[in-house]
This record gives sequence, structure tokens and C-alpha cells, in this order.
Amino acid sequence: MCIRDRQITWLGLNVHADIDRDIKERLSRLVSDSFSKRRAVRLNLNHEPGAGGTTLSRRISWDFHTRYPCVILRQSVQPYETVGRLSFICSETEQAVLVLVDAGVIGEDESNALFELLRAEHLPVVLLQIRRIQEKPNVTKSSVYLPSALSQYERERFIHAASVWKPEKVKLLKHYADTEDERQHTPFFLGLVCFEREFAGLDRYVDAKLANISEVEKSVVIFTSIAHYYGQRTVDADAFRTELGLPPNKPVYFESVLSGTMLELLVDEGERKWRTRHPLIAERCLEYILGDEGVSWKYRLSEWTKRFIGFCRGTSPVYSDSGLELVFQTIISRETSSDIESENKGARTVVSRLLDDIASRESRLQVLNYLVEVYPDEAHFWAHLG
Repeated sequence: MCIRDRQITWLGLNVHADIDRDIKERLSRLVSDSFSKRRAVRLNLNHEPGAGGTTLSRRISWDFHTRYPCVILRQSVQPYETVGRLSFICSETEQAVLVLVDAGVIGEDESNALFELLRAEHLPVVLLQIRRIQEKPNVTKSSVYLPSALSQYERERFIHAASVWKPEKVKLLKHYADTEDERQHTPFFLGLVCFEREFAGLDRYVDAKLANISEVEKSVVIFTSIAHYYGQRTVDADAFRTELGLPPNKPVYFESVLSGTMLELLVDEGERKWRTRHPLIAERCLEYILGDEGVSWKYRLSEWTKRFIGFCRGTSPVYSDSGLELVFQTIISRETSSDIESENKGARTVVSRLLDDIASRESRLQVLNYLVEVYPDEAHFWAHLG
């Protein structure tokens, strides 16, 4: 896996900028044994999204490239044309060839057709197929499985490598590495903690999780993201009863009402109080859901802030202290909302970060007017409007 989640370069492989996964040696042996068979062989590298399957396949290719020709199949072409080129390489080098095939680029049918032609031509070609999957498959003699969660040894290697780049993050990384939540042991999460805004894979990872989001999940993600990103606060799952259409006294368990991919963006802090896994995940959720092509997401922030106020107020005749506190800390408090933002802003600002992020003065006034309408007895809110 590449520690910054960028596509590893050949230079990066040469200086070992990637982190070895535990299954690397087994996969290397599979490839080596396949070379010795001097016939067409297909191997499968199955990996969870964000586990580093592409990087691992390139590491295998790099390790063998001085002994065997190695090829990356970058685009779909006629199988006969590809076989002709591979036949030329085998003939010129008198060696078996390793071919990396990304299943996200080359479809299953095309890969099957290519493999059948290679077998028919008796070419000594090893196809290493990289497949992203959501559930663990049955492991066979010709396949390996790369989970997203790092083992203890892999986490130790990750932290050792990160100490060179970001020594100030080692303590925090060790904290997350020692938790029981495996979703905080992934290369993605540890890389995000280490590199924050320099981490290359954030947008791609979050966008994939939100691609098929439902309307109900949209409200959950937006409200949880606003609370975490701007207020560093959790949200009680029971507060979503109305949005989820549940009876007033029924406890809400996100594990039962949200999709598995959605839960990968959230974390339960205890007693069913939820937040996003990282403030930058919260920010990207807001960008993805509220943004429109060519228009900043912050132009819709005022609209959703008013919805957030109504959500915190609830429908009960008497509003809750917890909802009031959540509104104050998220919308009114001028304390810096997160360590990430404190690097760029002072400890206090003229208005809260949320109000400052709203695109126009008129929209900020609309939010504050709505706030005193919903909480008419809160003098502090009136003072801020004034």
C-alpha cells in the first residue's frame, strides 16, 4: 500500500515508499511457481476498496521485472491483438511474462477471452487479475485476499514509515492502531490521520461511499457532518427518529437502518452517539452532497443549516438541552472547530466558522433570523443576530 494513497510510481517502488502487506510473500510464491509452469496461468488478487491492491500488484511486478518481462494492460483492445504482442515478447525474451490486469479497466468477459486465447496459443503468460470486492471470497490455490484492515505487524510497519514523514503524528497513529475498531486500522484512515489535507485518496474514497446514498441517509450524513466539522460534536442516533419514520420511543440503531458503506464513514462514540470518522471526511461529505457542478457547496450551506436547526429543535413542545447545546456549539461558538482548521485560523474569529463559510451576508442573516424564530427565548441568539 502507498502511505499517501497516491498511485505508486516506479521510483517509489524502487525506494520502497510502499508498505509491505503480510500476504506479499505468498503472492510472490504463487507468481514464481506460475512462471515455472511455462504455460498460461491466471491468478486473482482480490482486495477490499482502499486496501492497496493496485500497489501490491505493482510491488510484485517490480520485484520480478529484472528476471521476467512485466506488462500492465492499460486499456481494452481486441484479445487477438494483445495475444500477438505478448507472443512477440515471449519470443524475443524467451521468458514467461507477467501481465497485470485491473478488473476495473478490463472486464471479466474480455479477461476470460484473453486467457482462453493465451492457453490455446500455449504462451507462458501469468495473468495477475486485480479485483475489488466488497465481501471476502473463498480463497483458492490461485487466489489471495487482501483485507482493508491492517494486521498488528502491518500497522507497526505503517507507523514506522509514517514517523519519517510526520513524526508529530506517531502518538495519534498509535492511539488509533491500538483501538478495537478495525475500520480505524485501514490504510485509508491511518493515511488520512497522518497526512490530513495532503492525503490523496480522500475524495475518491468518500465519493464512492456516497454514490448511491438514499434521501434518508443524506440527512443523517449532512447533519452528522455539520455537527462534527463545525462543532466537534456527536449526534444522538435517537434524534433521527422523525427522519427515519420511527415511533417516538423506539431506539435508533444505525447498524440496522444505514447501509454498510455508509457506516464506514461514521463512528459510534458510545451510547449511540455518532460522528464522522474524521473532520475531513465530514467536509468532503458536505462538498459531495451539497455541491453542484461549477457551484461551491457553501452556497447551499445556509439552507441545510436551517434544516439542522430544526432537526436539533425537534418536534417536542419543550426543546432539549442537548439539542440547544449542539446548535450553540455548531452555529454560534467562535472557538476553532478542529485542530486542522486551527493551523490556518486564529483561536477566535468574528463569527463562527459555520457562519463565516456561508456564502453571503444575506444568507447568514436568514440563518440567524430562523434561529431566533425557533428559539425565541434564547437571549444569546438574539444578541448574535443584533
